Amino acid sequence: MVFEYKDEERQSLTNAREEVIATGTAPTFDWQLNTHSIITINSADGLDISASN
Repeated sequence: MVFEYKDEERQSLTNAREEVIATGTAPTFDWQLNTHSIITINSADGLDISASN
């Protein structure tokens, strides 16, 4: 997944990338995407996400 967004503070285009190279168990990024129906992106910096059902 690649997220691209405008950084309001710096007025520049920024992106964040997360690659899933292996499936995993909790609490991996892959596990959250595959076992939850609601994914909230808290921050694209480091792809800080939370997940719920």
